[in-house]
Parts: sequence; structure tokens; C-alpha cells
Amino acid sequence: MTRHFQFTPYLYFIQFTWLLTLCSTNLHAQRTIHTCPGDSVLLSTSIPGIGYEWSPASGMAAPKRPTTTVKVQATATYVCTIYQVLNNLIVNASFDQGNLGFHSDYSYNPSAQSGRYYVTNQRTDSWWNGFSHCVDHTTGRDSMLLVDGASVPDARVWCQDIPVQPNTTYAFSCWIQNICTCGAPPRLQFAINGTKLGNDFLVTPINCLWTQFYELWNSGSDTLAGICILNQNLNPDGNDFALDDIGFQPIQLAYDTIRVITDAPPPVGHQTIGLCPGSTYIFNNHQYDEAGFYADTLRELPGCDSIVMTLLEPVDFAIHAGPDREIENGDTALLNIQAPELDGLQWSWAPVNDLSCSDCPAPVASPSANTTYQVTVTDPATGCSATDALTIRVVPCRRIFIPNAFSPNGDGINDYFAPSLGQCVRRVRNLRILDRWGNLVFEEENADTQSRYAGWDGTYRQHIMPPGVYVYQILIEYGNGTTSWMTGDLTLFH
Repeated sequence: MTRHFQFTPYLYFIQFTWLLTLCSTNLHAQRTIHTCPGDSVLLSTSIPGIGYEWSPASGMAAPKRPTTTVKVQATATYVCTIYQVLNNLIVNASFDQGNLGFHSDYSYNPSAQSGRYYVTNQRTDSWWNGFSHCVDHTTGRDSMLLVDGASVPDARVWCQDIPVQPNTTYAFSCWIQNICTCGAPPRLQFAINGTKLGNDFLVTPINCLWTQFYELWNSGSDTLAGICILNQNLNPDGNDFALDDIGFQPIQLAYDTIRVITDAPPPVGHQTIGLCPGSTYIFNNHQYDEAGFYADTLRELPGCDSIVMTLLEPVDFAIHAGPDREIENGDTALLNIQAPELDGLQWSWAPVNDLSCSDCPAPVASPSANTTYQVTVTDPATGCSATDALTIRVVPCRRIFIPNAFSPNGDGINDYFAPSLGQCVRRVRNLRILDRWGNLVFEEENADTQSRYAGWDGTYRQHIMPPGVYVYQILIEYGNGTTSWMTGDLTLFH
């Protein structure tokens, strides 16, 4: 009795209804997986084989594949039966010995024609240039059997007689490729001792694509197996193919065992998290950037999955530094921004130059040039932070008036020469009066603008200077510590 399978890529076995006598078996150590009731578990074996069968198969997605999933409701033990092939009994299986070790109803000939075959280590088009440029299956550089099939049913393309053990199961296999799209693709069948095995197998019409086919055969009382590959294509056009790596191998069984233990699920966890504006919350490799209710499953080994319910609540946290401002050179500006009325806020200002403090909510700025101040406010309780900035533009000090004439005649009007200064000036560091010849006739240093000072009364060494034009030089110190000279002409009247 036989079964027929196409190997793409695993041999799928049908449940056998007869007793198979196989070679010795291999047992592998049992593995353990923990899961929760109702979960799907991945079952996988790395033991090589030509066929696989998992048991029990209830709830299993693909019980005849090496890797499958099963939905587990209770603790269970799953056993995978692996069908393995042993040593190959075929002589000249890869045709490296040429036209030896087998017989055929076709004639051996180096020129292609219907009903002929040829063994070569060259490409298939070397036999006839109408064939595709295909190579052998073994290494791509070794030999293979090329066949130009005739339209004769059951013609024996390749045969070999092999001694076998009674009551033993063997796998009969062969790699086949189509080498010409000039007609109907090849149709072949395996046979042993004159009995066909299973159904015909149709070779793919795609050229140069090697495909493996399998049959299982039990020897019963036989001690000799006359194995053959038969032609079943009756179409005179096409039916051109190559054979390579023929196998006839006894089968042994190996077993892989996995114990799946169902654990009791832990209680559901809950957490409430504040979501800061513009931020994201990362949990269990998931990233959330919107407020809402989320459920996450945490994988635990061993044990069941834990479900954590997370409520993300939006946190109202925003600051406003206000509009950009303008000050005169020497003035100061109070940087007082709008921020949440929370305790323990942390402040960080930058740049720190020209600021009375860098970690307070309202520093005093004394810039000498246009400066953009950025502030970051952080709430340690929630981890939220916000950043804003404003620019202080510095313009020249406009509140300085210097008269160009005065009359020190004792009438109480314009009897002294002195500049009129606003709040942007800290003091007059130096006031000089020179006559037209450049002689210094008056000098005053470090005059405080916050108190009244007389200035020049028009005298030099207690003598009234003659009327005329004089030159003034004034060194002004602004509120931010910068200085500048101001010069000009001054007319003295009597």
C-alpha cells in the first residue's frame, strides 16, 4: 500500500491505516511552556525530517507542519512524530557515474529525440539548443539525466532493482525539472515491482525549477524492490525533463515532546498617568500621545500575561513669556511670565548673562544688545515642562538733552551748563569744557544723576570766562554699565 506526496517544502503524511514497520526511533528531551488558559501557543520542532505529525491535534492550526499554533485550555503534552529518512540505497543517485546502475525503455543517445535520454554535466541546452539553460540539482555543476519523453504510456524512463528488508517502510523520491516550454509539461508516476504508487504527478511548466516528489512504500514480504519512474504524458509535443538526486531510503521515527502548562492569570492592574502637553507616554513598547483609556498585555515568563489598564489624563501645563519688548540702552526689564500656579516649579533661563538670576520666576534683565531669553518651567510632581521665549530689543538712550548755550549772568536763568539726563543714565563719569584753543577750563567727574549737580558756572579759576564758543566732552555711563562719549559746541553769553 502506498501514499503519494509532492514535497513543497514538507512531506505531509496522511494518517496511516496499516501497520508500518520502521527503523529504530529517537526520543528527545521534553520541553515546557507556560501560558494562560485560552491562549495560543507556538509549537515548533527543529528536528529534521520529511514529515511531521503533532498529537493531540485538537485546536491545532497545522498538525502536519514542524511549526504550528494550538489554543490551549488546560495543561497538556504535545508529541510531534518526525519521519526521517536514513541512508540512500540508490546506486548512482546523482548520475555522477554516467549511464550506469539503472535501465530504461528509452535509448541512450547524445542527440535529443523522442524516446531518448542522456546523462550530462553540462547545461540542458547542450543536448539540444531548443531546451532552456538549466543546470543540475546537486551543485549546479554536476551531472543529471535528460529525457525527451515519448508519447507511450507507462514507458519506464528510469529503473533500478534494490534489495529491501521485509515489513519496512521506504521513501521513494526524485527531483524533477521541466526543460522546455515547447508543449505539454511532463507527467510521471512512481512504480515498484510493477505496481503504480499513488497518482500521477504533473511537473511544473516553469522551466529550470527543481521540484521534489515522494512516495511511501511498505515492503511487506518483498525482499527486492524493482523501482521505476514511468512516463504518463501522451502528448507528442513537450514532455522534456531532467531527473536528479533519486532517493530510496528507509524511514525512522523521531519524537519531540512539549509540555504546555496553563497558569492562573493574575488580576488586572490599573494606573492613571498625567499626559503633559506635546509629550508621549511609552509603556510596554507602545507609544501613546493622546489622552484616553488603554489596555496593555505584559508578557511574563513563566506565568500568564498581565493586563494593565492605563488612563491617560491631560495635564494643563502651559507658560507664556509675553510679547517682545523694547528698552533704551541702560534701562532694565522685569521678565515676569505667566505660568501655572503650582508649588515647587523649577525655572531655567538662558542665556544667563545680564540676568539678576537664572532660576527664579522673574529675573531682571539688563541687556546691552538685542537678546532673546528662553525660559523652561518644569513641574517635578508631574514631570511636565514647557518652554517659551521673548526678545528684548535695545535702542539708544533717547532721554539725554545737552544745551548748546547758557548765560551765567546771575539772573537765575541758564546760569549753569549741565546735561539733562533720564533714567537710562546711571551717572556722568566725566564732564570737560575746553576753550577754542583746546585748553581745559572745567572738569567734573562721577556726577551722580540721581542727585542734582551744578555743572559749569562759566568760570575758570574763579574768573568769568569771556563770551564765545567752547567745546564740551561728556562721558556718560548707562544703567547697564556701558559708556559713550558725547561732544559738541557750547556758546557762552553774558
